[in-house]
Amino acid sequence: MHTIFIDYLQYSAPFDEDDLIDRHVEIIPPLQFFKRGYKDEIGARYYFGHKKTENAAIVLSGSTMHNQRVIGWEDADFIEGILSEGGKVKRLDIAITDYVDEDLITPSCVVEAFYAQEITGTLSGDGIKFIAGGATEDFPSVETTYIGDLKRRGKRGIFRAYDKGLEMKIAKDIISRLELEERKENAHSSAKRIAGGASMTQVLQSRLQFNSERFKRLFEDEPIDISRGDGLIKESVEEKMNRRWQWLMAQVAPSLREAVEYERKNSASDERIMKFLRKSGIIG
Repeated sequence: MHTIFIDYLQYSAPFDEDDLIDRHVEIIPPLQFFKRGYKDEIGARYYFGHKKTENAAIVLSGSTMHNQRVIGWEDADFIEGILSEGGKVKRLDIAITDYVDEDLITPSCVVEAFYAQEITGTLSGDGIKFIAGGATEDFPSVETTYIGDLKRRGKRGIFRAYDKGLEMKIAKDIISRLELEERKENAHSSAKRIAGGASMTQVLQSRLQFNSERFKRLFEDEPIDISRGDGLIKESVEEKMNRRWQWLMAQVAPSLREAVEYERKNSASDERIMKFLRKSGIIG
């Protein structure tokens, strides 16, 4: 059995920042080039203050997209709403998740099909890369594989297949994820197709065609729906702290390092540095 859904979505759109403030949502560190960030009740993140646009940058992770489906927003309907309000989709990830099956599609299956020339399409011309975790008689035991040019993924997108069971620290070869990551104009065009009624499998196959009989069920059998009835997914404390540290290292550390270096070159003591650390509460 398998599912197919949008696992990541990023778009820009007009949005009322005051609405978020009135709802007392969580304030979060902003993205690079933005001044302010917020996260709402289901995990959607909103960024404001870019000097080149008044639109908000809005990011919905896999768990947030899951939450959207739990509260009743189907992926296609949600995208249609975004586009109807003037939104511009910047990134769109379509994910097929294959669960325990007599013929589970693993990353190794993707490698075999690629070398058998059973995978074609625009991304296939950029080649394949994979991370192996052992070996079989003919092919490596692959944990992750990429089809496309990793260096150009920001413009052309990428396809990846990986062992979801390993990522979740459950077991190997029980859950696989096949994922198309679309960017920029490709992402927006795919979003318009989905809003217009195209299935996500049709959109995925417009970039990569899987011509092996082994893959046929993923594109012809009806996917199952596992979102309804589930609870909302909340970000763990560890995930929140990791994101905070990433922001501190990217945004704060360079400025602090520059200030410390200046003080040590131009002052006989670290008095101002120590005063800053005490005043900020970093040290007692």
